[in-house]
Amino acid sequence: MGKDINGLGGDDFKAADKAEDLLGRQRAKRIFSERLKELMREKNWSQSELARRSNLSRDRISVYLRAAALPSASALKMLASALDVTVEALMSTATSAHGIDNELKGQTPFQLKVIPGSGHLALIKVYQTVSLKTALKIAELLANDEPNP
Repeated sequence: MGKDINGLGGDDFKAADKAEDLLGRQRAKRIFSERLKELMREKNWSQSELARRSNLSRDRISVYLRAAALPSASALKMLASALDVTVEALMSTATSAHGIDNELKGQTPFQLKVIPGSGHLALIKVYQTVSLKTALKIAELLANDEPNP
């Protein structure tokens, strides 16, 4: 991979992206955990009560509350149903309430950079709030993308 205008090469992008991904995942886990705690407080529910109503194990609920993991799409649906909210409300309210939308202000919503010399590879960055459905479609496209070196 060639250097960009800032003198950064492919390894620099990989290391930065890994760090950014890690921080983003940690932040997302904390935000989701806080949102889940908030909804449980509103209903005066314990972990056991949420587990019973969502058909998820108490241990799984504990993992989310400790911000150790994010729920799968199916677990999100089960949690949202139990809490009587939409999946989008469960996720988007958390991002708005915790300032994620403010962090996105001033960011270019979409960046595309063709990797010099590759002819067919590109680096993309997206800084835009989208519905969970759209985010999952994007994740699926990326997971199934097999660029030919």
